[in-house]
Amino acid sequence: MDRELVIQGRVLRPEDVTLIRAWLEAHPGSNRTRLSRELCVAWNWRNGAGKLKDMACRSLLLKLEGRGQIRLPPRVTASVNGLRNRAVAPIEHDQRAIEGPLRFLQPVGVEPVPEGTAEASLFKFFLHRYHYLGHRNCVGENLKYLARDRQGRPLACLLFGSAAWKAAARDRWIGWNLQQRARHLQLLTNNTRFLVLPWAKVPHLASHLLARVTWRLSADWQAKYGHPLYLVETFVECERFQATCYRAAGWKHLGLTSGRTRNDDRSGPGVPIKLGGLPDPRRGDNTSYTMEDIGAAAFSVIFTQCPSFLAHQKTMQQAKGRSNVQTLFQVEEIPSDNHIRQTLDSVPPEKLFACYDEVFESLRQAGQFETWRAVQDTLLIGLDGTWYFSSHKVHCANCSCLESKDGQKTHYHSAVTPVLVTPGQRQAIPLRPEFITPQDGHTKQDCEIAASKRWLEKNSDKYAGLKATLLGDDLYAHQPFCRQTLLHGLHFIFVCKPESHKTLYDWVGLLQPGPELRTLKARVKNARNQWEHYSYRYVNRVPLADGDDALKVNWCEVTVTGANGKVIYHNGFITDFIITDQNVAAIAAAGRARWKIENENNNTLKTKGYNLEHNFGHGKKHLSSLLATMNILAFLYHSFLSFTDEKYRLIRATLPTRKTFFDDLRALTRYMLFPNWDALTDFMMRGLEIGPYATSV
Repeated sequence: MDRELVIQGRVLRPEDVTLIRAWLEAHPGSNRTRLSRELCVAWNWRNGAGKLKDMACRSLLLKLEGRGQIRLPPRVTASVNGLRNRAVAPIEHDQRAIEGPLRFLQPVGVEPVPEGTAEASLFKFFLHRYHYLGHRNCVGENLKYLARDRQGRPLACLLFGSAAWKAAARDRWIGWNLQQRARHLQLLTNNTRFLVLPWAKVPHLASHLLARVTWRLSADWQAKYGHPLYLVETFVECERFQATCYRAAGWKHLGLTSGRTRNDDRSGPGVPIKLGGLPDPRRGDNTSYTMEDIGAAAFSVIFTQCPSFLAHQKTMQQAKGRSNVQTLFQVEEIPSDNHIRQTLDSVPPEKLFACYDEVFESLRQAGQFETWRAVQDTLLIGLDGTWYFSSHKVHCANCSCLESKDGQKTHYHSAVTPVLVTPGQRQAIPLRPEFITPQDGHTKQDCEIAASKRWLEKNSDKYAGLKATLLGDDLYAHQPFCRQTLLHGLHFIFVCKPESHKTLYDWVGLLQPGPELRTLKARVKNARNQWEHYSYRYVNRVPLADGDDALKVNWCEVTVTGANGKVIYHNGFITDFIITDQNVAAIAAAGRARWKIENENNNTLKTKGYNLEHNFGHGKKHLSSLLATMNILAFLYHSFLSFTDEKYRLIRATLPTRKTFFDDLRALTRYMLFPNWDALTDFMMRGLEIGPYATSV
């Protein structure tokens, strides 16, 4: 490991992993328990009460082993999880109704439940028996409360545990960054279970108990774990509950979530499709639809690749009282198409960029990018510009314009659409786009370069720390942009053509093959098991342009010929990487990977169902760019699912094309109501007889 990782909320440096490997080599007959405890001592890794964080350390070691960084000794004893999660034994209890005003029950006792006691067993049984989510066991810091009336009869159970690792609405409200969240998350807790027992039917009881417990929670946590709490959160399943008792107890509603588990574990396509935080431009009484509903309704059309999706769901709602736009996209009230367009026209596309960042960070934390690293262990980011709207008549103040020789004007919108690519991986992962404006220039090169420089200014800090290399076609291979790339801490590999870089190719032409102009040849079998011949030439430190202050770059060229001697591919590249016999092939392969931004990203968005150039609506301000942002975002979410969701991946692999998948999705959601994404994907797998529904031959 040559870079830092964050596991179990702890920053691991390469020297930490070296320490663990050294300990394992020095103690070949030892066990995992001893290792975790000695590591906690060496790192002084303790909770607020001074106790070693032994279980957190064991989880860290297992995750390191899962990444292939270490090899742990065999288990000495079997895991006790099976005992922890075994069926809960029934406990006899009084179920006579408790009714009447709250004052008749006072004083109500609300006390922490000690571990290993009869109270703890009763608490666990109540949750297991009466809570709709059930209960197995607690992991990490937690507190349990059992409420009783003045006669000692049980009224309710409250359980508080680890806060969600991330929740966009909460994190925006707090205003912390990733590092601050990692350091201070232990100062938050989550009300993971709240059960008013079914025989207790007392008005205002729930809000009363919440207020009582919230008042004492931090002090009880301090006594048990040695540190206070500053915030308590909970997640309410909107289809079941209205959160009335939380509001009555003074809790604040922060927003809607994507329905993930604490560690982003997904059960079915848990897509974060609730687009909260959009600014509301409306004034007066025309606010019957929330901005979350308007944003999610627009996104549902693009996500399902069905322009008529909302119309179909309105028909379903009239017939069945519910619709898939409600169950799958959490849209409570379906706005009209015109209302969506008019309202979203004032929303800048940048308001959705946090969604891109959230997916990127989820993939990064899951280790998905580690197999994407290429030249000198860097991530490859391809840059390219593309049109997403054009018209001879419709236009707005943000349109660019081209005028042909016959005087006809073409109004258009375009953007730079960066994507993460790597050789050998067909897929591309879209990043935040940068929109080209009329002020950027009149030629394609001026417009695209100006927008790309803005993208660098806004995003380089995020990617420089991850070690990134920019890829681009020939128009990026000019001196000012190369300098900007280096100043922002990024590397580059850009296409370099002779007709636009005469100075550089004149220098190369003066060199003779030998120590300065190196050559290399290789024979490689392609995907069709046919031999291809690769011929490389390269030279380091040649001027990119005329002048004494010309930037010195490193140049390479690759020519690929088939068995018949016909040239299959030929191109040249410039880079800031020093080129050697050992890395020239990798640099050329990385440079060639930029074609994926056209084939796997832009062309997919335009021709594979995403309808990037479809006029869903143009508007007068931002509508066209906002809908384009949603289009790319939908592609990003679909790509995300292909990496992280086994059901989605299995269904997509079984169906012949992307189009077939979305044809099926449109048909199913038009005629059938699904309570959630799990039910939808299970239905598809059952019909295809795959996964758990595969039939034996």
